[in-house]
Amino acid sequence: MSLFGMNFLGTDSKISTDKGKTVRAMSPTSETTFRFQDLPEDLLLYILAFLNSHILSAVARANRRLHALATPILYRSIVLPNPQLVMANRRAAAKLLIALVKNPSLGPFIQHLENAPPTIPATLVYGVPSENVTGAPIPGLITDEDGDIPQERLSNAMRSCVNLRSLKVQTPMQVSGLQENGGWLNFLLEPEIKLKKLTVLAKPVSTGILAWNRYLARVLDIQTSLEHLDFTGFFPEIDHSAQQSVFPEGRMEKWTPNLRTLKGSRISAFTTLLSNERPLERVAVRGVSLTDIRWFIAPSLKKAVGLREFSCYQAPSGRDVDLGVLFQAMPALRIFRVKTSLEIPLDDLFSKHLPIALTSAPCLTEIDFKDTMPPRAQVSLATPVVLSEPASQDQEVPNGQAALLALYSVACPTLETFVFLDGRRWTRGEDTWRLCSRSSGESILA
Repeated sequence: MSLFGMNFLGTDSKISTDKGKTVRAMSPTSETTFRFQDLPEDLLLYILAFLNSHILSAVARANRRLHALATPILYRSIVLPNPQLVMANRRAAAKLLIALVKNPSLGPFIQHLENAPPTIPATLVYGVPSENVTGAPIPGLITDEDGDIPQERLSNAMRSCVNLRSLKVQTPMQVSGLQENGGWLNFLLEPEIKLKKLTVLAKPVSTGILAWNRYLARVLDIQTSLEHLDFTGFFPEIDHSAQQSVFPEGRMEKWTPNLRTLKGSRISAFTTLLSNERPLERVAVRGVSLTDIRWFIAPSLKKAVGLREFSCYQAPSGRDVDLGVLFQAMPALRIFRVKTSLEIPLDDLFSKHLPIALTSAPCLTEIDFKDTMPPRAQVSLATPVVLSEPASQDQEVPNGQAALLALYSVACPTLETFVFLDGRRWTRGEDTWRLCSRSSGESILA
């Protein structure tokens, strides 16, 4: 058997070469026996980077040299279990804290943490004594071998993660027990930690909104290095007096001076975070209708003078759609993506409104309406809209796409790519539009 060009045989053997000479192969007990750990360090690091966490964990236990090389890679990017598996997700997060308390030197290795729960119940870590439950006590994750780990040390365990660059906090349910100091997430209040990317997909219960907002406001006070911010259930519309206590005048203007990507689902958060000029390049809005975006968010978008990409997902369009207002608010826009449910007739949007709106988009190169649902029937303004089933593969939605594209080309000469509701992708080259087949990706002259 050979590996890396070296021969491994159970005993010394004679081997004939292509030149007719005979050489003796060395046994694996000889001094030239190949050992994986003896490879040069740069080659070992290159190989280890391709291994999954389970194999890396086994390699790290092989010997001291491999442990020293594999451990930083093993802890560099940590993905906790799916947040839908609430208990498994929280247990994994608690185990991470225990590991960091027992070995703080692991903290600087962590650069990315995903699926972090907003809270970790103390009972999960320390258990429940018998006097508080019926029957036997409920054990926690800390064992006798771990020794006494105070709650304070556990809460502060993540402060050693000074090289953390991205964090995703996520839970599928409303969160209770949120603290104004962030609980185990208090490490985000440390100036030594300089995040580049923060995702917050958590919605507090009504009684915890104020504490959660105050904590997140403190995070934004400190994490001025943020370039990517994604939030949900963040800065909900609460009463004006409470909002003033969290966001006093002049405070918000200092937040996220380096922000380039902003995603979220709250109108108030967008107006808050777009209250000052920032080097924004990408904005994505979830759960807000195009009508509300037009009236409430578009005026703030004017301050993002370098905005290149805008997306809108998971919301009805509303009946007062005017894409021209949006395009005017983003004169440098190049990519526009919409995945919504239309509440206006297709002809009104694509034949009447869009050609006029495109005259206000001097830099636009791509529009994507894929997965947007058309209305089945338009009865009256008082009648709810019923969405249609997905279109068949051979049905154009809307009809006459080639003719529509000819109109769009005149209104917006920079337009190069257009994706309609049915997924048909058209590209333009030398003033000719070509349909890219959805199955093969080949271009078809239309």
